[in-house]
Amino acid sequence: MLIPSALSQRPGISSKRYGVSQFAQIAVISLIVLNIYSLFNYYFNNDYRKDDYRSAIHSIIKNRSSSTQSLFLFGNPRLFRYYGDTLSLDGRILGTQLRKGITDKNFAEKIEKLTNSVDIVLIVINREHLFPKGLIQKQMSDLYNLDSQVNFAYFKIYRFVKKKN
Repeated sequence: MLIPSALSQRPGISSKRYGVSQFAQIAVISLIVLNIYSLFNYYFNNDYRKDDYRSAIHSIIKNRSSSTQSLFLFGNPRLFRYYGDTLSLDGRILGTQLRKGITDKNFAEKIEKLTNSVDIVLIVINREHLFPKGLIQKQMSDLYNLDSQVNFAYFKIYRFVKKKN
């Protein structure tokens, strides 16, 4: 609706009004170009693709059992609830420490305590590239073995099984 009004020339416009009209035309054209640029990035650039909360949470719910507890270290808790996961624990405080590179010798023990010593822990991380590479596996290796991992768009779900003593 704005394009025809911004691009049309009205006869009898004074020179003062012509400057305002010229500015409006430039502003509308700039907005159109910026909108096309952002839509291109949103749909075609993999760096801007959407986080796949739906698939990640569906996987968590599908793999949940009485001996399994899920915990997210980074992500939006509202979106977890929105997509139907009300049982995952919020471990963002631990995740923030890991993201900053603060290692804790008792990290696995904190996870064990937070999850009430269940046999299988699903650790869900949104935007894993923000974490130091391999740190989560290293921190969990004291008490847990990495069983598997699943990747979704900007999500990684680690499945850790408790070591038998």
